[in-house]
Amino acid sequence: MSLFKRYEGEPVESESVEQRILPFLLKGRNDSVVYYEQMVDAGVALAWLERTNAERAPNERFTFFHVALGAIARAMSLRPKMNRFVIDGQIYQRKWLDISFMVKKERRDDAATSAVKVRFSSEDTLEDMARKARAAIQRGRSKEHTSSEREMALGLRLPRLALKAVVAGVRLLDSLNLMPRKMIEADELYATMFLAFLDGLNLEAPFHHLYEWGTISIFGSVGQVERRALVNARGEVEVRQVFPVRWTFDERVTDGFYAGRTMELFQKIMLDPQVLEQRSAFPASFQPSGSATEGRHGANGQEPEPVSSPPPKSVGIAGSEVG
Repeated sequence: MSLFKRYEGEPVESESVEQRILPFLLKGRNDSVVYYEQMVDAGVALAWLERTNAERAPNERFTFFHVALGAIARAMSLRPKMNRFVIDGQIYQRKWLDISFMVKKERRDDAATSAVKVRFSSEDTLEDMARKARAAIQRGRSKEHTSSEREMALGLRLPRLALKAVVAGVRLLDSLNLMPRKMIEADELYATMFLAFLDGLNLEAPFHHLYEWGTISIFGSVGQVERRALVNARGEVEVRQVFPVRWTFDERVTDGFYAGRTMELFQKIMLDPQVLEQRSAFPASFQPSGSATEGRHGANGQEPEPVSSPPPKSVGIAGSEVG
């Protein structure tokens, strides 16, 4: 354990010995990576958006991005072990829920992109989360450079050997928990997860690697909404609007069973998005299946009929960085 306290995290000592030894056996995030694929029903959320937005001003309407982002943030807040990271062999519980994503300044191939980071609270409603996301997107599309962009531009002015020495020095400070607070707050790679939202960009969602810089332990790629023929609980084939989500996570922070239940919770929220209008951080009806406190119905009092979807896949594909 480091002699110094870490600004954004508390050391985890209560985990099993098997979990706590993993950071010493698997040194890097990409040595410890697990890939998980979901096919998520989008029809309920899209129908809810149409009804809800009919009563809202055009500039205050929710988007599918807001709902998916809100469902992910709520699931992560309800499942705190997913909000962990590993530094120098130590597992830390993060103090805040930060989600980073890329913003394209213009819809052109040659247009610049900017990374932004948004801090969410477990008590945020969809209204709160959408407001924060809009502000972050506006900030990312502005002509003004972010703090991390200015730092990177300054570093690139140095000779290569000098820049390598600076990066090595910062990594050392990070491993000793001496990283300056301002750098942690400004750097988008010091966050809970990185999200690539590709719906509307005509791009397939990739399995993305994890970054060895920073503290991000999860990468999520949200693909395009499409129509697919699926089999419902009665064995009938029906066409549903679905979208793929491809997750990459560091198994050193928690076990695969816990991570899989968290992804299941995300699916349940997408099937009942109006729960995001509630401020309750722990609605009993949205505990993952297998929990003793799980309820049978969502906030609307009905449980959507399940459909079969492709089983999770454990595959590795080198993904390009998009946002």
